[in-house]
Amino acid sequence: MVKLTIKDTQEIVEAEQGVAVSDLFEFDGLRSVPFNCMRGSCGSCVVRPLSNIWHLGEMAFEERFKLESMDLSPNEHRLLCQCHLLDDSEVELV
Repeated sequence: MVKLTIKDTQEIVEAEQGVAVSDLFEFDGLRSVPFNCMRGSCGSCVVRPLSNIWHLGEMAFEERFKLESMDLSPNEHRLLCQCHLLDDSEVELV
C-alpha cells in the first residue's frame, strides 16, 4: 500500500500501488481536491508535488500541454486526475 497526502488539508488516502488517483476520488473518499472533468482538460486539480514528482507516474503530452497553457511548469506541477500513485506522495493544492 502507498499513501497520498494532501498537505493543505492533511488528508491521507492509502491505495494499491499503481492506482489511478481519480479512482481514489470516486471510490475511496478523496474529498479535498476539486476534480471536475476527470480528463485533464479543465485544470481544476492542479497540484504541486512536494515529494518526488515521478511517484505520480509518467506525464502524457496532453497533461504537459495543459499545464503549459496555464503558465505552470510541468516539472513542478501535475494534474492529479491524470496521475497514478506509484509510491508515497505528498502534494499541495495550487
